[in-house]
Amino acid sequence: MCGRFAQYWPPDLWEAHWPVLWHVKHFEPRYNVAPATLVLAFTSAGGKEQAELLAWGMGPQARRRINARWETLWALPKDKGGHVPFIGAVIPMNGFYEWHRLSHQPYYVTTSSSQPLWALAVMDAERRLAVVTRDAPGELGAIHPRMPVFVPQRLAQEWMHAPGPRVRALIEADSARAPDALTWWPVSSRVNNPRAEGPALIQRQTAPVQGVFEW
Repeated sequence: MCGRFAQYWPPDLWEAHWPVLWHVKHFEPRYNVAPATLVLAFTSAGGKEQAELLAWGMGPQARRRINARWETLWALPKDKGGHVPFIGAVIPMNGFYEWHRLSHQPYYVTTSSSQPLWALAVMDAERRLAVVTRDAPGELGAIHPRMPVFVPQRLAQEWMHAPGPRVRALIEADSARAPDALTWWPVSSRVNNPRAEGPALIQRQTAPVQGVFEW
């Protein structure tokens, strides 16, 4: 799953990697983005790509969905025109957190090169988001069985403009899935508190498991 992530670059760095129309008046670096808050997302409006702040979590609070499984997303009933019942969006991330399935130790996962991650998301008619997830492969799956779906920027753009069977096939056929390796390390349990913030949250702590996974 994906329950926390980091978006700590300033707007000019995000725009340098992905030029979009910036509709965010005030953006603060965040090292502990939690559900039920506003998150930076890239969307398409009239064919133009834009950055905006959208709510993370679909549905009423008691049944809020923060994730959508890639494997079952395509089983949702289509409309009369054969279109999928969701809108594609992209959540730019510097990294994300997962908790070890047994020890509950939190880990921070990011790219080895510190390049951004483009996470697929779905958006409902009320412009609320859910992060799309997949099975976590290799050693990363030993920490937690699920992770966000990350894709290269070109596929993220396709998803944002027209999610559907063609884009699904392109994403599933793409063997790279991300520009380089993911690496992870244990971090402080302070990240468990959604009110905790700051760069100290992603600093390495002493714990038994650590790794690098090549996509």
